[in-house]
Amino acid sequence: MNRRVGKVLKYSLSFILAGVLLHFAFKGVAWADFVAGVKSTDFRYVLLLLLCSSTAFVFRALRWRQLLRPFDPEISFSTVFDGVNIGNLSNCVLPFAGEFVRAGVIPAGSRVSYDKSLGTIAMERVWDLIAIVLIVVGVLIADWQDFGEFFSEKILTPLSDSFLGKGWILMLVALAVLALLVLLILWLRPRSKFVRRFCDAIVGMGQGFVSCMKMKNKGLFILYTLVLWTLYWLMCLCISRGLPDTQGLSLVDTMFVMAIGNFASVIPVPGGFGAYHYIVALTLSGLFGLPWETGIVFATLCHESQAINMIFFGITSSAHRAWTLRRRSRV
Repeated sequence: MNRRVGKVLKYSLSFILAGVLLHFAFKGVAWADFVAGVKSTDFRYVLLLLLCSSTAFVFRALRWRQLLRPFDPEISFSTVFDGVNIGNLSNCVLPFAGEFVRAGVIPAGSRVSYDKSLGTIAMERVWDLIAIVLIVVGVLIADWQDFGEFFSEKILTPLSDSFLGKGWILMLVALAVLALLVLLILWLRPRSKFVRRFCDAIVGMGQGFVSCMKMKNKGLFILYTLVLWTLYWLMCLCISRGLPDTQGLSLVDTMFVMAIGNFASVIPVPGGFGAYHYIVALTLSGLFGLPWETGIVFATLCHESQAINMIFFGITSSAHRAWTLRRRSRV
């Protein structure tokens, strides 16, 4: 019963937070202008976005497969692709759940254990974070006069104010708690079978995390990463060209919007709903002087097109995975 209550609370809090962010994002929106913006969209570019999005799923699976191959050189692309899509579908329901769900898809179709699979996903996210940082830094260096002030006032200052307030105290408390937990685990390990299994799982995750050091053809992994983030940029570019009010955005402008929009992924709401809309609308209005309604239309078209794609591929992969496992059980 307690587990059910915990799950209900997690779902409820996530959806409440998403609702609050959506409220702030759409608060004061002139709906007539919003509808007019949607009607003025060239939906051929939305179709191009869906094509880029689908291709990105393929390259994310190819890249993840590179990290998994040191543990199972014969792991199939379909297993990894299904894992990516099922994880995306799970993220649309509960934030961050997708990483744990897709890690669980892999063991049923390969020789990779759950802990190693989860470790490779953690390494994937590290590479994505590196990519975002490099993109933001590159754009800021290219045009600090236009982007630097906005990034400093709207992103860095709020973060630093939070950290200089209670943030550093919370971090110290968290580090102290973590240190105590480590000492407790080390003390219990020789005495508890459960703790030994837990430690073995942590070791397995660590092995998965450093799998990039063992994989063959590291250049191919980097190439997949470059293609993946180019596709994300093209998705943002498609919407900018499909909306009349944003066609004046340059290639660098859309790259900055894409990178800033990805900060929404760290906010614990299902699928980034609300957070992405608010951040993108804030960027387009505060940095480029576009109407708030234009920013909301831009974010809605980009985000909801991607969400529809995730749901479609997630359902398709779930059905394929169920059919595959049922067929194996009959053999």
